[in-house]
Amino acid sequence: MVTLRKIIHNGDERISLTFAFDSCIIKQIKQIEGSSWFPQGKYWHIPYTKKAYKQFVQLNIPFKIDDAGNTSKSLHNSDNNGIAIQQEALSAGPSIETNTQDADIHQQGDNGIIVRWNNNRFYITMAYIKRDVDFIKSLSGSWWNSKYKQWVVRSTVENLEQLNQHFACFDGKTFSKLYELIMKNQSPVILELFKSPEYPEHVFLRLKGYRADVAFIKTIPYRTYNPDLKRWRIPCDKELTDRIIAHYKSAGATIVNRLPKEEKSYYREREKMRDWIKTVLKKIPVAQKEVLSKFIDMMVRQRYSRKTIKSYVGKLSSLMNFHGGKPLTELTADDANTYLLYLAKEGLSESLQNMVFSAIKLYYEKVEYVSEFDLSRMRRPRKGSYLPSILSRGEVERMLASTNNLKHLSILYLLYGGGLRRAELIGMRVQDVLWERNQILIKGGKGKKDRMVMLSQMLKELLARYFDEYQPEYWLFEGRTSRQQYSGSSVRSIVKKAAHQAGIKRRVTPHTLRHCFATHLMDGGLDSRYIQELLGHKDIKTTLIYTHVTNRSMNNITSPLDQLRLQQKN
Repeated sequence: MVTLRKIIHNGDERISLTFAFDSCIIKQIKQIEGSSWFPQGKYWHIPYTKKAYKQFVQLNIPFKIDDAGNTSKSLHNSDNNGIAIQQEALSAGPSIETNTQDADIHQQGDNGIIVRWNNNRFYITMAYIKRDVDFIKSLSGSWWNSKYKQWVVRSTVENLEQLNQHFACFDGKTFSKLYELIMKNQSPVILELFKSPEYPEHVFLRLKGYRADVAFIKTIPYRTYNPDLKRWRIPCDKELTDRIIAHYKSAGATIVNRLPKEEKSYYREREKMRDWIKTVLKKIPVAQKEVLSKFIDMMVRQRYSRKTIKSYVGKLSSLMNFHGGKPLTELTADDANTYLLYLAKEGLSESLQNMVFSAIKLYYEKVEYVSEFDLSRMRRPRKGSYLPSILSRGEVERMLASTNNLKHLSILYLLYGGGLRRAELIGMRVQDVLWERNQILIKGGKGKKDRMVMLSQMLKELLARYFDEYQPEYWLFEGRTSRQQYSGSSVRSIVKKAAHQAGIKRRVTPHTLRHCFATHLMDGGLDSRYIQELLGHKDIKTTLIYTHVTNRSMNNITSPLDQLRLQQKN
């Protein structure tokens, strides 16, 4: 038995043929002109035309017609172009189905124009009249189907109203039913559930869509409604939220559940340390493995980060390779200095030279004592004293004013308003925003240190809007999915774009806003000890660098040039 059903395939109307595998039936169907096999759906399909249908009937294959979407009538009464005429249905009034996907509504006007709505499109068959053709071309999403000689128009309420106004093609009952079907597709019912640190003990609900039923929410005790933000606030109770989700899901609503899930689901499963060490040692020459294994074990014991371990091991391996594979136990301080000299001549950065020095020093201090290796003969490369790049308050204000995207603006506000490093920003969780205390917890900052920074009132107002619109689950700034952190390169691009739009020609990075945070606090007279705590600096000397760029003391100093009484010349 073959089941026939009208379908839309690649924008064209077709007849699907569904049956259990039978090579004889397949051989017969292949004789029909335009027949084709659809592997994804595992069915054959033929053109939705009278000719193809008659060819199939003449094969004398047992079949039945699926009644869904009024298929049986439309198949038996289709013209050569595949346009469903349904004379009986037209005389008796329009045929209307309640299923929004398969409903097939026909109406023929007094002027002979046939308008059909099916599969969220209008299909219009009419004689060529320039005024009518120009009108249809003006509708949004309209196009001419040359194969079936008909116009296809996107299904929207605006197009429905204009079609009915121009052609007077729908009676009141048909128009109302079409309006209902289109609105259900155009504005489906959606239930959003999310949280905000503004109310940690509550859950927010937003129900939107055409004829969304709020009666069930009104039965929940201790609920409140915000008419400005169009959202409900209810007590945070899993049993209650599960009951709400089940109710609206059974009613056909789309559920957008942004409530936080199990914490471990937001982190990638890290490779076990023993397996990670094996991966690192695979890239090292066999002769060096025994020595560097001891070095790795020491750093693992002292809880060095994987990034540091990998970097230091690579530096010591390069040192041995430079000296022809000579083991570390046979190297001297002069050998180490020779390698550092080589790096300097190659033009490597000061920070990279310092990293090599630190790796060598750590190995000979903590792992292997070699009497011939005199650490006192080694000297760290001299580092330059560079002042941080600073923006004025006006420039920062222009950067913030030039950004319209709410998420991007929140990122800029946090970088400048909290003095955050880029890695601290993208690693921030929703729970780290301590709303009532007006503080932000920076968890595991540089050097594995936690600290608190202020949460300004202006930033709170902005974050309240951000939580309402973006509804983050776990990470404060989510990446492509709710389980991913925002990327560091995206943060850098946001800052760069804002600086360009503000007309700032200098190079501006996320760390520049951190420098501005510290400098502007110092300009305002805040003690450097407090600034040290806010920035998370281990040494006060790092914080005192901002005394070289602050204008607090300089504003009280008069230049000797201003003290001279020189006559100004034009």
